Amino acid sequence: MSSSSQCVIVGGGPIGCLMACYLSDMGFQCALWEKRSDPRVLHDSGKSINLALSCRGLTALSVLSKDDISQLKSLQESVPMPCRYIRLLDELDQKQLYSNDPSEFLHSVNRQRLNNDLLDLAEKKGIKVTFEHPLVGLDLEKKQASFLNATSKEVVLVPYNTLWAADGSNSEARKQLLKYKGFPDKTKKFRDGYQEYEIQAKDGKYQLSNPEAFHVWPRTGSSFFIALPNADKTFTCTLFCPAEGPECVGKFSDQEIVDLFRNQFPDVYKIMGDEKIKADHKANPFSSLYYVDTDVWHHKGEVVLLGDAAHGVVPYLGLGINLGMEGVYHMRNIIMRHRKSHTNFIDWEAIFHEFSGFKPDCDYLKDAAIRNADELHKDVKDPHFLFQKEVELELQKRFPTQFIETHGILSFTNVPLRVCKRQVETQEQIVKTICAGKNKMSQVDFEEAAKLISQNCSPDLYAECNWYCQLPPRVSKL
Repeated sequence: MSSSSQCVIVGGGPIGCLMACYLSDMGFQCALWEKRSDPRVLHDSGKSINLALSCRGLTALSVLSKDDISQLKSLQESVPMPCRYIRLLDELDQKQLYSNDPSEFLHSVNRQRLNNDLLDLAEKKGIKVTFEHPLVGLDLEKKQASFLNATSKEVVLVPYNTLWAADGSNSEARKQLLKYKGFPDKTKKFRDGYQEYEIQAKDGKYQLSNPEAFHVWPRTGSSFFIALPNADKTFTCTLFCPAEGPECVGKFSDQEIVDLFRNQFPDVYKIMGDEKIKADHKANPFSSLYYVDTDVWHHKGEVVLLGDAAHGVVPYLGLGINLGMEGVYHMRNIIMRHRKSHTNFIDWEAIFHEFSGFKPDCDYLKDAAIRNADELHKDVKDPHFLFQKEVELELQKRFPTQFIETHGILSFTNVPLRVCKRQVETQEQIVKTICAGKNKMSQVDFEEAAKLISQNCSPDLYAECNWYCQLPPRVSKL
């Protein structure tokens, strides 16, 4: 059996759907293929950590029409998270602001609902979405993709002009592409894995205090717990622990998992209770975490990798979805710019090659997310680390265009990530210098800080947005 379409998108997650919508808006014929069943019918969201949507993701969505944006009900139901709320075992809880600006906060978004909204939007634009058809083959010579009908087991052959692979960190399209080119797949398993839990609402109210926050339970051991609020007053929670060895909760018995919560997260244990903990432990299989490190993002002007298929990162910065959306936003802008200068044809090879220039930005975020794992494990409760974060926010207040706190520059601006790398490294050195041997704000020499910032930092970080794909400096809401 065969089918045909000009642009074939593999993967019906948020990134594949958004790219399909962009292409449709630009007049391209699209078809989207997804291995899962329709999540809107069977509520099959797959396993996902709640999304922390921020500036880079909002920017990508902001170029949709006002009518399209109004269809994204999941964004209207998002819950603001202006801070991290650190829940310690034997000490008072701590509130850590992300920014001095009250308009800057993370948006806790239900991944399934956002995905469903984008699927609805794609179909509204006339894009055909075919579910239960995983990609099983890719013939780069014939420009033909093979999808397996999960019900009939029949292979559907799909010719394509361009194929856009947004099929996740375990991308079959990437594997096929790398095999063809003779490159190894350098997808790497991270030391941690995760398991999902839920804190339910009680009497229509949140059961955690200070709900509008990114809640973190750091522990001296190898596991930690996070919770993100939902509009229905529940919390989507994730337990992180080693993916291997005796501390891997995937191998825990019911009693062992209950004991872990009782001893390490007693406030959560008190809310959830034995039966809920055991039920979630049984219902939500333990999953490993992976990050993608591939040197090949495209083949000629015919196949291109998007989102996690190209640059999957571990979730410790909460920026994976934002990175994926920023990537397809860049792709959209590159296509539009090329169309203006080439009115008679589309040079897809030049477009895909230029898009691959986004890789250094993704490499930085990949490394930053891995480093942030240690921050969430232990640094967030270290007094000197917290003091340095307080100083960072004060420096941002005093030098708003030259110094932007680390999470702020990544989450609340569109400063190119390659610029963020240079800036964050410089800022960290400045903060270490002026905080050395000190533990009070009154001891900090801000005149020295001003001199170091003037000598080493860009005079206007927001201006750095202009040279790279016409990024607006920041988008905080739609």
